[in-house]
Order: sequence, then structure tokens, then C-alpha cells
Amino acid sequence: RETLGDRHPATLVSIHNLNELLQEMGQLKEARPLLEEVLQARRETLGDCHPDTPISIYNMGALLKDQGMFAEAIPLLTEELEGLVLLHGMEFQETRESAEHLVELLRNSGQRDEAEALAAKHGVCNDSDDNSDDDDSDDGSV
Repeated sequence: RETLGDRHPATLVSIHNLNELLQEMGQLKEARPLLEEVLQARRETLGDCHPDTPISIYNMGALLKDQGMFAEAIPLLTEELEGLVLLHGMEFQETRESAEHLVELLRNSGQRDEAEALAAKHGVCNDSDDNSDDDDSDDGSV
């Protein structure tokens, strides 16, 4: 930090790497301020249209999701998806995966209508539990 400064890309990578180490050690609470710092710095220095910014937004959303903070994670993961759509379009594999993961998170957090609307909007399908419902109804009629 002293040599390159707080906002230098190499400094941000180092901070992110420390965050990953803390997460691997199960120290999610300690990792959060580091991710917040990286995200804020990337927003300020690179802007929302730079490809690294959605990555930082995703990392923050994923950490919140891992902590069970779905209400805080969903807006960030939605923002990340919107950024990927603008940067790459829905044809991009990472964009489609982001949409699928967000649909799954919305469903798992009880927001089924929002999940279905998002799936329809982006043309993705994540209906693993729909198949099990069909199987259950078949088993019940036998």
C-alpha cells in the first residue's frame, strides 16, 4: 500500500487474494471488509463498465450468499448479471451461468415469481425441482 497506493491494481489484487485466503479458512466475517474495499475501489477507479467491476460485484454477492444474507446478496448478483449482459450479452457463457445462479438463489430464497420472470427475461432454465414435482405426481397416481 505504501509503495503503490491503495487503489493500484496490484494492491487490489493482493487485497482480494487475502480475502480468498480468509474465506478458505472459513473466516467469512473477516473477509467481507476486504471485498467491500476492493469493490469500492474498482467502482471509483475503473467504473461500472470495466470487466473487473462485475467480478468484484459477484465476489461480494457470493460472500453474502455464503453467509446466508440472501436479501443483501440478491441486489449485488442482479447488478453483476446486468453488467455482464451489457459487457458481453447473453451469448457469453459466464452471463448465462450468472443468470442461472441468480434464478436458483431467488427460488431458494422463496422468490419464485421473481425467479421465473428473470429466467424468462434471459432465456435460461433452471427447473430441477419442476422435474421432481412431476415425478411425485406420477408416483402418487400409481
